[in-house]
Amino acid sequence: MIVAILLLVLLNLNVRCQNVRNYSNKSESNEVVDYYVSENGYDYIFCGLMQNPCSTLVVLLEMIRNGEYYIHVYEGTYLLPLSIFTYYHENKQNPNIDIIAEEKAQINITGQQNPIGKIQLSFSKFSIDFADLYFQIDEDGSLLKFTDCILFRNGGKQAVNAYSLAVVNYGSLILENLNIHGNNLEGNEPLIQATSPKLIHFTSLTVTNLSLVSGNTAPLLLSVTELPQESKIVISDIHAKQNTVGNQAETGIIFIHASSPMNNEDSSTQPILLVENSEITQNTLAPIQDACSIQLEGLNPQQILIKNSTIINRSPTNNNKQYEFKIVLPSDSILQDLINQFQTVDFGFTINPVAVKLLPNEQFNALVLPLSDEYANITVKSNGQESCTSYVANYYQDVKSVGCAVIIIRAQDNLGLFRGIQRLISITGNLTENDLHTDGLTVSFKGTNA
Repeated sequence: MIVAILLLVLLNLNVRCQNVRNYSNKSESNEVVDYYVSENGYDYIFCGLMQNPCSTLVVLLEMIRNGEYYIHVYEGTYLLPLSIFTYYHENKQNPNIDIIAEEKAQINITGQQNPIGKIQLSFSKFSIDFADLYFQIDEDGSLLKFTDCILFRNGGKQAVNAYSLAVVNYGSLILENLNIHGNNLEGNEPLIQATSPKLIHFTSLTVTNLSLVSGNTAPLLLSVTELPQESKIVISDIHAKQNTVGNQAETGIIFIHASSPMNNEDSSTQPILLVENSEITQNTLAPIQDACSIQLEGLNPQQILIKNSTIINRSPTNNNKQYEFKIVLPSDSILQDLINQFQTVDFGFTINPVAVKLLPNEQFNALVLPLSDEYANITVKSNGQESCTSYVANYYQDVKSVGCAVIIIRAQDNLGLFRGIQRLISITGNLTENDLHTDGLTVSFKGTNA
């Protein structure tokens, strides 16, 4: 009997050792390893294959060392205590772990606050309840990515920005194809905070109805400080609409501050900040002097590129005490270089959407940006809604009188806009003599009779 028991123990130890070798060989190979998790799976240490999936993420993450892994998760609700990442603080190599929901699955973040360590970690197609926690990235080689996920707090009863979703220090964060709805619940923090990040990349991101508590001075969507020369901030195909910043938040939606004036010796410098194919509109800015949607500090003009985007947030739209951009440039910057970095950007008919301070100056001054060709021709209608006695906006359609159109054309000409281009005013409807005053300006009319 004793011999039989000893043989059974030895056989069990041999199987366990063989399993250890199998896991070790997989993790050390260059192949991507697939593991599986199911609520109906197993909780012993060597689960994870398709035929015997693990019952929890915790069991599987405790086994992973180095290498590249796909973790396929089936329907259910799974706990993810942040303490599970403690091992990755001391790991010498960054494992690459993609956790993918193959069916409807939810992850509940639990435990004590803890950095994710040296790891490249991504979540795809999950509902994720952050509770009162956030992800913290403290390693330069670490990366956190969310794709096609629904992110919320405490069952959706708490503002998603009650705390930041992620605090990025020296690492990278990617948000991809997300719809974040704030439900007008008031939060306390920017959605994302970063200090000296390597990469922040937002793509195909919709953010609506986020709100900050009254008196908050933080930006709503993204706050980046101490941005180093080698960093990259990419904001591509985002749609931020109908959000509300704190009533003291001068920095508005996005704030980016470089750690020191950037090196501008190479005129071919690639942009550190890229905003493209995006729509940032109808957001409520703080009702204070010099509030803005986006504030940038310390970047050189060549390191900023804004293109193919619509950015319209000032309310009313001709509010000249607010701006869409406030930019603080190093002392050796050339303003014309900055003008060239705004490429096909629609600020609406507002004037002075961008204000610039060139150090060591203390005052912001308006940056005159070219207008698109559609603003060259002005339409006057007898029932037009836009009227003016001074230059308050770049109206170009639905203008009530020729006199207002002339005021706009003269002011634009003084600013050097549309120089050398023939300006046309088309009129529709029955206009009075007062509506047709041109104040001595030579005007060509195109009219239609009703």
